[in-house]
Amino acid sequence: ISHDPTPVDTSQKSIIGMLTFNFANIIYSVSARNSNEFSSLKNEFIDLLKFHTGDHDADKNHEFEKWKTDWAREILIEISQRDGVNYVYREDALKMIVENDHPYRVLKQAVEDAVRIASMFTGKDSEDVFIEKYFIKFTDVTCEESSEIERAFDVLPERMDKVYQFLERLENAARKLLDDEIQPTSELVGKAMDEPITAPAIRDALKKNRIRVVKLLNRYPDKWKYIRRHFRPVLNILPNNNDLLNSNAG
Repeated sequence: ISHDPTPVDTSQKSIIGMLTFNFANIIYSVSARNSNEFSSLKNEFIDLLKFHTGDHDADKNHEFEKWKTDWAREILIEISQRDGVNYVYREDALKMIVENDHPYRVLKQAVEDAVRIASMFTGKDSEDVFIEKYFIKFTDVTCEESSEIERAFDVLPERMDKVYQFLERLENAARKLLDDEIQPTSELVGKAMDEPITAPAIRDALKKNRIRVVKLLNRYPDKWKYIRRHFRPVLNILPNNNDLLNSNAG
């Protein structure tokens, strides 16, 4: 400013000085904040190094086992709510699930299979269905299984099983018609069933069992592909049927 030939009065010098001070103050504040953040980050990094170089295996294993125990119990609660049955682990069965190194998909399938087997060995009047240790078997669920084998070990509650069988009969009848390039209407499907029924009877059965039908379609996404896509009475009972069918039919 002193060497600038343009005259600068006192007020302008004061403004320039204030701006210069504020700019310097901002630079200093940012630098100090960055220094503090760097120091904090450095301390956290040092603590992390100390943790990994220390002997914390016991603590880590305990936390991981607790997480797996909570996960296994939560999975069984979800299955119980789905089936309307109170499934309960035996202590050694839960321990067997927790103390293994299988991936998530294998663990989940092992629980599902154990539930099916337990249902086969438990009476209908029992309040609790216990999961025994010898019901649990770890297999890689990425291997494809035939629908016959899957169905053989899939025990459904009685009323749900009746709806399952009804969907099977509808599917077989619809398949026969579509193989002959005939549109599967309610009337024609009813006549093509192994035990023929009327179109109103089909619609009434689906309407009364709507919730069970939707649950079964979600539970078995690879089954009943014909009636999912081509049979109007099934389409009509599904909420947001286009999105649901697209997600289940593939």
